[in-house]
Amino acid sequence: MPIGGGQWLTVGVQYRSLGASLIEGGSPERRHDCMLLVQMDADNGDIVQSPPHGRASKASAEQFPRAVIQFLHTSCAARRLNPTTCASGKA
Repeated sequence: MPIGGGQWLTVGVQYRSLGASLIEGGSPERRHDCMLLVQMDADNGDIVQSPPHGRASKASAEQFPRAVIQFLHTSCAARRLNPTTCASGKA
């Protein structure tokens, strides 16, 4: 996602909740379209949207795996979430 001239990563997560909403008759399915927004590259925002499909810069591609793993570890594991789907990409 190009913001302020750079490249940013967004990550959305779907997970099953066994908390209070389920006890109250709600659905166990939860979805958060943007749980993470982190800058991958301070520059190169223009190539994210360039035809035909855009692309990540070398800096973004190198940082991406570490950012996703750190997010899953700190956000999901610490909150005892078991993601069923994890989606990332550009808007």
